Amino acid sequence: MGLTREEQETIIRFDESSKEVEIYTASPRMWTRFEKAPNIYRFKGQETMKGEVISKTFTAEQRFITFRMSDTRKKELTPEEKEKARERVKVAQAARAKKGR
Repeated sequence: MGLTREEQETIIRFDESSKEVEIYTASPRMWTRFEKAPNIYRFKGQETMKGEVISKTFTAEQRFITFRMSDTRKKELTPEEKEKARERVKVAQAARAKKGR
C-alpha cells in the first residue's frame, strides 16, 4: 500500500550560500522524471516502508531549477488582431502542406 495523494509531496530545499538543491519527493511521477535526467538530478537515497519505496531524494545544481509563473488571464484580441492571427495560421498550414506533412 503506497502513500495517499495528499502525502505524495515534493520539497525543493536550497539556500543562498550553496549552489546545490536537495529535492525530496514522495511522488512516483516526480521521481521518475528525475531518474530520466541523471546528468542533472543525482540520486541521493530513498525511504522504504514495509519493503516498498515511498520517497526518493535527489540533488541538483541550483541553476537547473526554474519556476514558471504565468498569468492565467487571456489577452482579448481586437477583430483586426484575430484576422491577422487567422492569416498567419493559413500561411503556416499552406507551408506545411507544401512540404508534405
